[in-house]
Amino acid sequence: MMPKAAGELRDRIRIDQDEGTTVNAIGDAVPDWQPLVVGTDDGMIWANVAPMSAGEQWRRIQMNAEANWKVTIRHRTDINPRMRVVFGPRVMEIRGITNPDMKRRFLELACEELVVAPLNAAAPPPAAGSPIGLLFLITRAN
Repeated sequence: MMPKAAGELRDRIRIDQDEGTTVNAIGDAVPDWQPLVVGTDDGMIWANVAPMSAGEQWRRIQMNAEANWKVTIRHRTDINPRMRVVFGPRVMEIRGITNPDMKRRFLELACEELVVAPLNAAAPPPAAGSPIGLLFLITRAN
């Protein structure tokens, strides 16, 4: 449900934009994400973050646009799908942007959460025939 007033935006999020690439500690080129809004609480803005309903998710899948979160913010003209939303520990890619009431009061961002699986030291080693298994064996041999 879209907020009826800005006072219903009770979550703090940060919208990041890709400023090009940088080199990490092991020499890989990685995106250089920087906050879109600078000068206010480390780029934090007010939003309403909610999981999408099953119907909303189904409609997005039909349009080949996976999304599982709906983030509502005050209307802005500088948001695009190449940006991402950071909500606490969650990082979400923006998959779609709508102006729900066509009055330029709010924007709804359809977002997909990026999930990074944690390393599990207790997990069994991968099969020897798989590419991951070969890498595991090479690493274990050294």
